[in-house]
Amino acid sequence: MEYQAMTASEFCSELHKLTYTAEVNQRYHQIKQARMWWWDKFVKIGVAILTVFALLAVFLPHELKWLEIGVATAAAVAAVVLNVVPVGEWVTEFGEMFRSWSDVLRDAELLELKARKLKNKADVEEHLVERLEELVSQHCQLDAMEPAPNDELLFRCQGDINERMYGKGIRTYEKAMEAYWQAVEVRVSR
Repeated sequence: MEYQAMTASEFCSELHKLTYTAEVNQRYHQIKQARMWWWDKFVKIGVAILTVFALLAVFLPHELKWLEIGVATAAAVAAVVLNVVPVGEWVTEFGEMFRSWSDVLRDAELLELKARKLKNKADVEEHLVERLEELVSQHCQLDAMEPAPNDELLFRCQGDINERMYGKGIRTYEKAMEAYWQAVEVRVSR
Protein backbone atom coordinates (compact mmCIF):
# COMPACT_ATOMS: atom_id res chain seq x y z
CA MET A 1 0.00 0.00 0.00
CA GLU A 2 1.34 3.41 -0.95
CA TYR A 3 1.97 5.97 1.78
CA GLN A 4 -0.57 8.79 1.75
CA ALA A 5 1.02 12.03 3.03
CA MET A 6 -0.79 13.73 5.89
CA THR A 7 -0.30 17.33 6.98
CA ALA A 8 0.51 18.11 10.58
CA SER A 9 -2.86 19.77 11.13
CA GLU A 10 -4.72 16.72 9.75
CA PHE A 11 -2.56 14.45 11.85
CA CYS A 12 -3.12 16.48 15.03
CA SER A 13 -6.86 16.67 14.39
CA GLU A 14 -7.16 12.88 14.00
CA LEU A 15 -4.94 12.33 17.00
CA HIS A 16 -7.03 14.69 19.11
CA LYS A 17 -10.22 12.82 18.18
CA LEU A 18 -8.57 9.57 19.21
CA THR A 19 -7.27 10.96 22.51
CA TYR A 20 -10.62 12.53 23.30
CA THR A 21 -12.52 9.30 22.61
CA ALA A 22 -10.06 7.29 24.67
CA GLU A 23 -10.41 9.68 27.63
CA VAL A 24 -14.21 9.54 27.56
CA ASN A 25 -14.23 5.74 27.29
CA GLN A 26 -11.60 5.39 30.00
CA ARG A 27 -13.73 7.48 32.39
CA TYR A 28 -16.89 5.60 31.42
CA HIS A 29 -15.36 2.19 32.17
CA GLN A 30 -13.78 3.42 35.37
CA ILE A 31 -17.19 4.46 36.68
CA LYS A 32 -18.90 1.29 35.40
CA GLN A 33 -16.27 -0.88 37.09
CA ALA A 34 -16.68 0.97 40.39
CA ARG A 35 -20.46 0.65 40.23
CA MET A 36 -20.29 -3.08 39.42
CA TRP A 37 -17.76 -3.60 42.22
CA TRP A 38 -20.22 -2.13 44.72
CA TRP A 39 -23.10 -4.20 43.30
CA ASP A 40 -20.95 -7.32 43.49
CA LYS A 41 -20.14 -6.67 47.17
CA PHE A 42 -23.76 -5.78 47.95
CA VAL A 43 -25.08 -9.01 46.41
CA LYS A 44 -22.45 -11.19 48.10
CA ILE A 45 -23.06 -9.61 51.50
CA GLY A 46 -26.81 -9.97 50.99
CA VAL A 47 -26.45 -13.68 50.23
CA ALA A 48 -24.22 -14.14 53.27
CA ILE A 49 -26.71 -12.37 55.55
CA LEU A 50 -29.62 -14.42 54.20
CA THR A 51 -27.60 -17.61 54.68
CA VAL A 52 -26.91 -16.73 58.32
CA PHE A 53 -30.60 -15.94 58.87
CA ALA A 54 -31.54 -19.26 57.23
CA LEU A 55 -29.17 -21.06 59.60
CA LEU A 56 -30.54 -19.20 62.62
CA ALA A 57 -34.12 -19.85 61.51
CA VAL A 58 -33.53 -23.57 62.06
CA PHE A 59 -33.60 -22.87 65.80
CA LEU A 60 -36.98 -21.14 65.71
CA PRO A 61 -39.96 -22.86 67.40
CA HIS A 62 -41.95 -25.29 65.29
CA GLU A 63 -44.84 -22.80 65.01
CA LEU A 64 -42.55 -20.49 62.99
CA LYS A 65 -41.52 -23.17 60.49
CA TRP A 66 -42.99 -21.02 57.69
CA LEU A 67 -40.41 -18.31 58.54
CA GLU A 68 -37.57 -20.84 58.35
CA ILE A 69 -38.78 -21.98 54.94
CA GLY A 70 -39.20 -18.38 53.74
CA VAL A 71 -35.70 -17.33 54.81
CA ALA A 72 -34.14 -20.50 53.35
CA THR A 73 -36.00 -19.93 50.08
CA ALA A 74 -34.86 -16.29 49.93
CA ALA A 75 -31.25 -17.39 50.57
CA ALA A 76 -31.50 -20.02 47.84
CA VAL A 77 -32.98 -17.54 45.34
CA ALA A 78 -30.27 -15.00 46.20
CA ALA A 79 -27.58 -17.65 45.72
CA VAL A 80 -29.02 -18.58 42.33
CA VAL A 81 -29.16 -14.93 41.30
CA LEU A 82 -25.56 -14.48 42.44
CA ASN A 83 -24.51 -17.40 40.24
CA VAL A 84 -26.66 -16.48 37.24
CA VAL A 85 -26.11 -12.70 37.12
CA PRO A 86 -22.37 -12.36 36.46
CA VAL A 87 -21.73 -9.16 38.42
CA GLY A 88 -18.19 -10.27 39.31
CA GLU A 89 -17.44 -10.95 35.65
CA TRP A 90 -18.73 -7.47 34.76
CA VAL A 91 -16.30 -5.97 37.28
CA THR A 92 -13.45 -7.77 35.53
CA GLU A 93 -14.74 -6.93 32.05
CA PHE A 94 -15.12 -3.21 32.76
CA GLY A 95 -11.72 -3.22 34.45
CA GLU A 96 -10.13 -4.75 31.36
CA MET A 97 -11.85 -2.23 29.09
CA PHE A 98 -10.61 0.59 31.36
CA ARG A 99 -7.05 -0.72 31.09
CA SER A 100 -7.33 -1.15 27.32
CA TRP A 101 -8.60 2.40 26.82
CA SER A 102 -5.85 3.60 29.19
CA ASP A 103 -3.27 1.93 26.94
CA VAL A 104 -4.70 3.62 23.85
CA LEU A 105 -4.77 6.96 25.68
CA ARG A 106 -1.18 6.60 26.88
CA ASP A 107 0.09 5.78 23.39
CA ALA A 108 -1.96 8.57 21.80
CA GLU A 109 -0.65 11.12 24.30
CA LEU A 110 2.93 10.02 23.59
CA LEU A 111 2.22 10.50 19.90
CA GLU A 112 0.76 13.95 20.65
CA LEU A 113 4.01 14.94 22.35
CA LYS A 114 5.92 13.95 19.21
CA ALA A 115 3.40 15.82 17.05
CA ARG A 116 4.05 19.11 18.86
CA LYS A 117 7.38 19.35 17.03
CA LEU A 118 5.64 19.36 13.66
CA LYS A 119 5.07 22.47 11.57
CA ASN A 120 1.38 23.03 10.78
CA LYS A 121 1.56 22.62 6.98
CA ALA A 122 4.40 20.09 6.88
CA ASP A 123 3.85 16.49 5.91
CA VAL A 124 4.02 14.05 8.78
CA GLU A 125 6.65 11.33 8.75
CA GLU A 126 5.40 7.95 7.60
CA HIS A 127 6.21 6.12 10.86
CA LEU A 128 4.06 8.59 12.85
CA VAL A 129 1.12 8.13 10.50
CA GLU A 130 1.52 4.34 10.73
CA ARG A 131 1.46 4.56 14.54
CA LEU A 132 -1.69 6.67 14.38
CA GLU A 133 -3.26 4.07 12.09
CA GLU A 134 -2.38 1.33 14.61
CA LEU A 135 -4.00 3.31 17.41
CA VAL A 136 -7.11 3.95 15.34
CA SER A 137 -7.25 0.21 14.64
CA GLN A 138 -7.07 -0.49 18.40
CA HIS A 139 -9.82 2.08 18.91
CA CYS A 140 -12.06 0.33 16.36
CA GLN A 141 -11.34 -3.03 17.94
CA LEU A 142 -12.30 -1.75 21.40
CA ASP A 143 -15.44 -0.14 19.99
CA ALA A 144 -16.45 -3.49 18.52
CA MET A 145 -16.06 -5.15 21.94
CA GLU A 146 -18.30 -2.61 23.66
CA PRO A 147 -21.80 -3.52 24.81
CA ALA A 148 -24.49 -0.90 24.23
CA PRO A 149 -23.58 2.06 26.45
CA ASN A 150 -25.55 3.71 29.18
CA ASP A 151 -26.13 6.96 27.25
CA GLU A 152 -26.74 9.07 30.33
CA LEU A 153 -23.47 7.95 31.93
CA LEU A 154 -21.58 8.32 28.65
CA PHE A 155 -22.75 11.93 28.22
CA ARG A 156 -21.86 12.66 31.84
CA CYS A 157 -18.35 11.27 31.29
CA GLN A 158 -18.02 13.27 28.09
CA GLY A 159 -19.06 16.42 29.96
CA ASP A 160 -16.55 15.68 32.75
CA ILE A 161 -13.73 15.29 30.21
CA ASN A 162 -14.81 18.44 28.34
CA GLU A 163 -14.76 20.50 31.54
CA ARG A 164 -11.40 19.07 32.56
CA MET A 165 -9.85 19.81 29.17
CA TYR A 166 -11.55 23.10 28.19
CA GLY A 167 -12.82 24.75 31.35
CA LYS A 168 -15.82 24.99 33.62
CA GLY A 169 -19.19 25.02 31.88
CA ILE A 170 -17.98 23.41 28.63
CA ARG A 171 -19.84 20.10 28.75
CA THR A 172 -21.02 19.45 25.17
CA TYR A 173 -18.90 18.10 22.34
CA GLU A 174 -19.73 21.10 20.16
CA LYS A 175 -18.51 23.59 22.79
CA ALA A 176 -15.41 21.49 23.39
CA MET A 177 -14.53 21.47 19.69
CA GLU A 178 -14.99 25.25 19.52
CA ALA A 179 -12.58 25.61 22.44
CA TYR A 180 -10.16 23.13 20.85
CA TRP A 181 -10.04 24.95 17.51
CA GLN A 182 -9.62 28.31 19.27
CA ALA A 183 -6.65 26.86 21.15
CA VAL A 184 -5.21 25.47 17.90
CA GLU A 185 -5.55 28.87 16.19
CA VAL A 186 -3.78 30.57 19.10
CA ARG A 187 -0.97 27.99 19.04
CA VAL A 188 -0.55 28.28 15.24
CA SER A 189 -0.52 32.08 15.30
CA ARG A 190 2.42 32.14 17.75
